[in-house]
Amino acid sequence: MPEGIQKKLAAIMFSYLNEYDEYLKKDEKHAFSVLNESKKILKKNIEEYNGKIIKYLDNMSFMQFYSATDAVNCAIAIHKNFITENSQNPETFQMNLKIGIHMGEVYEKDNDLFGEGVNLAARVQAIAKPGGTVTTQAIYNSIRSEDHIFVRDMGRVNLKNIKEPERVFKIYNDEIEYNKETQEELTQKLIRKDIQLVDRKIETNKELSIAITYIKNLGSPEDDFFCYGITQDLIVEATKISNIQVSQISQILKHKDEELELTKLGEKINVDFILGGNIMKIGDNFRLSLELKDVNKKSDLWIETWEGNNDVLQDIKSKVLYKLLESLKIEIPAHIKKVLDTTKQVNPEAYEFFIKAQYLSTTVKNRADLEVIQNLYQKSIEIDPDYMNPRYFYAFELLRINEIDKAVNILNDALIIAKKNNDKPGIAGINIVYGAIYKSWGKYEKAIEYYEESLVIRVEEKNLQDEAKVLNGLAQCYQNLNYTEKAFDCYNRSIEIKKSLDDKQGAAASLSNLSIYYKVLSEYGKAIETAKEAAELFKEIENPRAEFTNKYFLGMYQSIVGYFDDAKKNLDDALSFMESVNDYKNLGMVRRFLGLVELNKQNWEAAQNHFIKALEFHQKAEWRPALEVTTRFLGLAYLYDEKYDLAEKFITKAVKITERRTNTGFYGITEKLIELLLKSKLNKCSEEDVDTFAKLIEKENLNNLTSFNVEYSAIKREFWYLSQCYSNIGSVDKSDKFKKLALDDLIKCSEYIEDEKVRNDYLTLPLLHKKIRGEDIDELSEPIEEVVVKPKGKTNIFMFCPGCGFNNEKQFKFCPQCGTNLSP
Repeated sequence: MPEGIQKKLAAIMFSYLNEYDEYLKKDEKHAFSVLNESKKILKKNIEEYNGKIIKYLDNMSFMQFYSATDAVNCAIAIHKNFITENSQNPETFQMNLKIGIHMGEVYEKDNDLFGEGVNLAARVQAIAKPGGTVTTQAIYNSIRSEDHIFVRDMGRVNLKNIKEPERVFKIYNDEIEYNKETQEELTQKLIRKDIQLVDRKIETNKELSIAITYIKNLGSPEDDFFCYGITQDLIVEATKISNIQVSQISQILKHKDEELELTKLGEKINVDFILGGNIMKIGDNFRLSLELKDVNKKSDLWIETWEGNNDVLQDIKSKVLYKLLESLKIEIPAHIKKVLDTTKQVNPEAYEFFIKAQYLSTTVKNRADLEVIQNLYQKSIEIDPDYMNPRYFYAFELLRINEIDKAVNILNDALIIAKKNNDKPGIAGINIVYGAIYKSWGKYEKAIEYYEESLVIRVEEKNLQDEAKVLNGLAQCYQNLNYTEKAFDCYNRSIEIKKSLDDKQGAAASLSNLSIYYKVLSEYGKAIETAKEAAELFKEIENPRAEFTNKYFLGMYQSIVGYFDDAKKNLDDALSFMESVNDYKNLGMVRRFLGLVELNKQNWEAAQNHFIKALEFHQKAEWRPALEVTTRFLGLAYLYDEKYDLAEKFITKAVKITERRTNTGFYGITEKLIELLLKSKLNKCSEEDVDTFAKLIEKENLNNLTSFNVEYSAIKREFWYLSQCYSNIGSVDKSDKFKKLALDDLIKCSEYIEDEKVRNDYLTLPLLHKKIRGEDIDELSEPIEEVVVKPKGKTNIFMFCPGCGFNNEKQFKFCPQCGTNLSP
């Protein structure tokens, strides 16, 4: 070997700043500024993972590492740091790296590296996506046993200037990103990018994908709603075609203001074809210009212009859809042709008011916006009484602000007209809102009737968006009726449809609702995990109402487990938004859980203030069940703060509210037991009084041992209150007995949590749980044995899902993750 050259084994990394070339075309100084900032972040991460920068090659960086694991972990950290940085930067200062890594023999001379191993790493980098990492087989062999690294085989590919095909692997930044993409989806993306997969054949009958971009407004800014309406209508109708995949409006809105050439945008969205254009509207007249492009071939399929007035808008939209499908050589299904040919012409002015309301509803920020939306729906109804869309959308807006009686009246009138006109789509839309109203009233059987009627019509229409929406509503009803299998089945069907449509907003909403069900099952780990998955999707779309409602859910679950700092952050974020739109119902609940966070931190006064404000919002929303529970918590906050007069005032009030209700169930006892706890503290009760409650609670516990609703069978809190009552009156043995029962019940409840860390945190972090565990261990005469979850008895139900591997220790009959039947 020549002098000065050393041969060694190293992990080689190449990174490429994706945006640099575009920036350089527009502003060289700005491009250099972005490049230098990216190098600073890159350098810091490389050093943290024991790497070394060999050199910079314009917007490419060349690094080495001593281990494959360090190199991969560094790549993941780099991408995460760039994501954080990008979130704080404007659109004109975005930085995304494409990273390739290979482990092999290289030659070193004068602090530089060269050889086949270096060349291979550079070629692998070229097939990574912006913000992504691709490695060779050599790297994969070293990291395959690392549980925290999520990787998927991309297959063998032909690389430029590399003789033999190389098997490459995609590295995901985390588990959430990994779960968002299937193996088949990854393969199809590679095929669309013309990456040569040696071992796979391209399917000639593969599903085509298309994006209908946001139609640009060339007229007055006030007419932007018109662009939204046409874009949304074309997407909705195209989605009904079974053999094409259409990007949903929530994804399209993200790219609304991007100044990218259509094929470039198509590559970014990752579709085969892209339709885009502009519209000039002057008064009632408009000119619509559209072009369809083949993204893979970077060629025009057609460019066409339509002119007319609002009276012919519906007809023009039909012509656009016909031309689009004909160009893609897709036969127009009979059911679509029938709808397009027979759809009643809506009054143009009524349609204009309706799409204005729809447009505003995507960006609603406050109460004033809600009032404007309602007024627009009302105007649309007045102009065209037979037009059903504004009627049921208006009713749904009224439901959101708790004006339910008014909503019902609107639906009643609408249903009469829709039936008279045999307007099946209108009837389906009306029934969906009826279902939502009866669900809000807790009349779940009646809600199911309406949802099922609408489902039949939506399936017949092949309206997948609304089919998924109805399934989501049905799932929530079945959830509240404790029909576990039906609830999971509907949730999974809904999520499956939304994912097939690439409807991130819909999938996020379903995941958020599914998290509530996990909470009902006391599977708080799954509840948190699912809400976080929903949160990741909500970040990619613009729906602040749904995003911040999900933050409230996530904060609630975190507060139950004991993650109080995380809970407070999410609840505070939700609070700010709920205040801006005067959402009294959710404001009350957010305030309640903020109060519970402070209660657990023993910040008594802060907790009291939150509970007082929560009560004010419960009253404004006329949500009586919430009043009872929050009043109880306020009384407890004063009791812990030793403000006994105020404690007595609110605890007594909670008891009175309970006594006025029928079918109070077990929780009617809770209020009275807290009242007894206060009396025992003030020496105002006897041992006999406590014994009476003890017998009642032991009986209730026995009755609820087989209850599906974990929250009813787990009464650790009530056992704890009893133990404290006995302790206050000096009955030590009885106090010890109920402390032990409280601990047993706490452990029993924790067994529903699959994740070991979350289960342990739930046992140890909340204030009440600390008291139950700590005081039992300190004060009981006999030590408490460590509890081990025992295996279930023999059953004919699969213990693991054959479809996805889900651990079915709770013996569900259907898999809650993938819906597989677990009863052989």
